[in-house]
Amino acid sequence: MTCSTGENSVESKDALAKLAPLEAVLFDVDGTLCDSDPLHHYAFREMLQE
Repeated sequence: MTCSTGENSVESKDALAKLAPLEAVLFDVDGTLCDSDPLHHYAFREMLQE
């Protein structure tokens, strides 16, 4: 997998190697920790307008 922004491109494995070792990953899929509903609404609206 490759991550790209503009003209910069980085292999994801290289990007992950630069991060500190992770002890845990937390997924907030129901909005308990962060109310992300407005962000999803905005992203879906932008995507569907294209």
